[in-house]
Amino acid sequence: MKRVELKSVTKTYDGKTNVIQEIDVNIEPGEFFVLVGPSGCGKSTMLRMIAGLEGISSGDLFIGEQNVTKHLPSQRNLSMVFQNYALYPHLSVKQNIIFGLHTKKISKKEQVARCMETAEMLGLSELLDRKPRQLSGGQRQRVALARAIVTQAPICLMDEPLSNLDAKLRAKMRSEIRQIQRKLGITMIYVTHDQTEAMTMADRMMILHNGEVQQVGHPLDIYNHPANTFVASFIGSPPMNLLDVEVQEHSLLLADNRSIQLSQEMNEHLSSHTQVTIGVRPENIALAKKGQISFFADVVNVEVLGTETLITFEVGQKQWIAKWNGQWKIDIGDKVPLFIPEENMFIFNTENGDCIFHQSTNEEKSSIKEAVL
Repeated sequence: MKRVELKSVTKTYDGKTNVIQEIDVNIEPGEFFVLVGPSGCGKSTMLRMIAGLEGISSGDLFIGEQNVTKHLPSQRNLSMVFQNYALYPHLSVKQNIIFGLHTKKISKKEQVARCMETAEMLGLSELLDRKPRQLSGGQRQRVALARAIVTQAPICLMDEPLSNLDAKLRAKMRSEIRQIQRKLGITMIYVTHDQTEAMTMADRMMILHNGEVQQVGHPLDIYNHPANTFVASFIGSPPMNLLDVEVQEHSLLLADNRSIQLSQEMNEHLSSHTQVTIGVRPENIALAKKGQISFFADVVNVEVLGTETLITFEVGQKQWIAKWNGQWKIDIGDKVPLFIPEENMFIFNTENGDCIFHQSTNEEKSSIKEAVL
């Protein structure tokens, strides 16, 4: 296991176009670290810089205790899995897996032993004589992963390896990759644009936008405490509902003259602001009971998904979504009373998007051990 550290790493094209802007991050040994963000945010470029496939314009890259900023890819002792798998069509599965081992001066006996061990781990033992064209998408993905694992490099880089698979197979492979990483104890740096992959796989994750780091942390910490409106809207499915509102005495005025009442504490926190952006997770918008109504809303769409129901309604000029457990019989056009607990509201600075205030009263979940005891 080895750590990876980036110190003020920047990538510039043509001497003026910054695609990566002074990134500082320390990836711990044995950590599953995910780079996540929309297309064009710079996550794949950052991965290629770690691999040595892209040069670093400024800053330093350390693998272990060694500065490898100027090292060739072959000198960095890491493996990589690409989005398109890059399998050789004329070689068998076995030949694809061990293809890079001969350059490491490993004996043929050791190559075969490693191949058999890795193939068994990934369920490829019965497929070693097949060609890539005879494999399914999931099997090809496993071969690409096996080729990375068989090198026994302490660091593995993965660039959106599941994007070519269907939804069901992606979910299965997410679990398999995470289990293999834990079993081998390798440091894995994983790139994806899918926030579900990031949330379910990462020990920690970095959210990138326009080449800048938006937030780094554990998935649930980022979900529960987003640093700004970009993170709040990017992480979560459906994403957080956002709306610019006017701050009044003890209330927030929505764009359509509806208002949400504020407590004295919240009122004091917002006393210096005339306008803010409020954010509410869909699961935190509840059907109001008597005496607790925040506002009424007209339903514009309903999606009953079996275990939960998504209700879309208009607030100001935007559409918000509420997510309720179970199957709700609500018709389009119904007027429903809604309630938003104040402790579940996020307050953001309208100008720069930074989070101003969030009063969380949610207690930490008990562990399974505590529940059993």
